[in-house]
Amino acid sequence: MILVNPQYAPKIIGKPAIGQAVDVITATAHDEEVGLFDRFSVMRYWVETEHMTFEQFLSPDLLHMNDWSYACVARILANAIVDGAKPPAATATVAPGTMRR
Repeated sequence: MILVNPQYAPKIIGKPAIGQAVDVITATAHDEEVGLFDRFSVMRYWVETEHMTFEQFLSPDLLHMNDWSYACVARILANAIVDGAKPPAATATVAPGTMRR
């Protein structure tokens, strides 16, 4: 199971309780030990760091994602799932006194 938080869009970030909603989803994922895809931060990164306009990654309603952002989110999420599905590196442990020379 993977929880996905809201999109970073004008009609969402204008809501007074959006920060609290994002925090609740994050805490729920942590408490329930399920994955979290932080779509809100990904999309905020596009605006604040990549200097993209909302029109570049949202549909004309400035709420829903467009084809480009859906493809980008799908790629990021797929890579995260693959990375999370890799088995941990095998390591050997040796109990004291069990090694012989």
